[in-house]
Parts: sequence; C-alpha cells; structure tokens
Amino acid sequence: MSGLKLREFLDSLKEQIEEAEFKNQNAHEQVTSTMMEADRMLQQGELEANGVSTQLTDQFSQLATEVEAEHPHISATIGSIIDILGRIGV
Repeated sequence: MSGLKLREFLDSLKEQIEEAEFKNQNAHEQVTSTMMEADRMLQQGELEANGVSTQLTDQFSQLATEVEAEHPHISATIGSIIDILGRIGV
C-alpha cells in the first residue's frame, strides 16, 4: 500500500518539477536525481525489500529545505514522500 502512495507522490513531484521554473539549477538537478533514484528503487522493489539506508530520506529532507522558499508545493510533496519512506522503514 505504501508503495502505491509513494508512486502517486513521485508522479506528482515529477509533474511539479516539469512545471516549475527553478532559479537554482543545482537544486533542480538534485531534486530530479533524487526523485529518479527513489523511482528506480521503487520499481526494482528495493525500498520495501531492503529497508534501504536513510541516505534517500536524508537527501529528500535536505532538498525540501532548499526548495521550500521558492517552491513550497514541491517542498510539501517531498515532505509527503519522506513520511511514506518512514512508514516503509527507509
């Protein structure tokens, strides 16, 4: 169940990233890269199977803080992803 919710939020984050205009290109690249890594891990069943390290959650937490002022909606979606990762046990 958490995997389905995570999929929904990752898809939402992808749409938000595509529509947003980032002043900080580095933040844009980091959010995109971290989202793609989470997506890959979800598709391969690595998130729920292995309870991966907290590195992914830490990356998302840092990104949420970095983009919060410029893109609060993206930061909120990242916050939801962090919550779901916590429930999965990442």
